[in-house]
Amino acid sequence: MPRSTWPVRHTFDLALILFVLQPTLLVFTLVDFARTSESTTFLGQSFAYLSRVLRPGQRASSVDKSSLVWEAMHSLFGITLTQAWYCVRMNGWLSMAEGYERKEDAAALKRRRIPIRAQVEAIVFSSFSLPLLWALSASVIFALGAPANTAHFGSAILAAHVTLLGLWPVSHILGLPPSPMWSRILAAPSHATPGEILVLVPSACACLGAALGAWAQALDWGPCTLRLSVS
Repeated sequence: MPRSTWPVRHTFDLALILFVLQPTLLVFTLVDFARTSESTTFLGQSFAYLSRVLRPGQRASSVDKSSLVWEAMHSLFGITLTQAWYCVRMNGWLSMAEGYERKEDAAALKRRRIPIRAQVEAIVFSSFSLPLLWALSASVIFALGAPANTAHFGSAILAAHVTLLGLWPVSHILGLPPSPMWSRILAAPSHATPGEILVLVPSACACLGAALGAWAQALDWGPCTLRLSVS
């Protein structure tokens, strides 16, 4: 792995993104947004409709909003926004890191700065891969023993969180396999740049954390499923 040659300010930006801003936004999303979302909002109505589609014959208005799955479902909106910002910010950071590692001059580094319009377009196009990434996450989760019949809703929400936290950043920054970056990394992992490793490690940790959390609970979603009462 080549030695990094990042300026102090660039390294500080990385620490600020990974250890301060993203974790803080995610904590606020999980603690505040999930518990303050009401079913009267547009988002709440959308989730209620989704619950009614997945559980036909039962009233969405009778959802117990103390359910962990209900709160986790509400938190997806905030997590999506946070991860969209994270993907854009890390992509720009990695582009500049490559310039520093190649010892490019100031003019070349300036050309590496991604305009806001290009960043927005990139994240929009990247979001089109989310259904595919969710299907991949769900397939792996169900293959590992997550309930597909009695608590499929909770399993689907888990797959959505794994997709947003673990797979989306990697696919946005490194591209979907077989992209040139992935081909190079898989062909010679030892030649991956420090920046690429810093993109892969948080995503791998998110997937590992989900696996360890599911293992501790034996994927028992019984107490966490949406409790809906038949009218």
